[in-house]
Amino acid sequence: MKSKDEKELRETRFIPELQKIPITEYIYGEKVAILKTNPQDPLGIIILDKDFAQSQKLLFELLWKRAER
Repeated sequence: MKSKDEKELRETRFIPELQKIPITEYIYGEKVAILKTNPQDPLGIIILDKDFAQSQKLLFELLWKRAER
């Protein structure tokens, strides 16, 4: 994933302790999409809630600052 950062115009960072969590989140506008990353057992949830999205953004920013470049 990190090797494609420049091509895909992004920056990837890692927190080793969190790499085994089998979900990923996308935060956009007032929505949060939560996706299970196991292709044998897919699950996706979209939450449309301004307060929840703002809380998830805050958590993301805190983790981003702690993550390894």
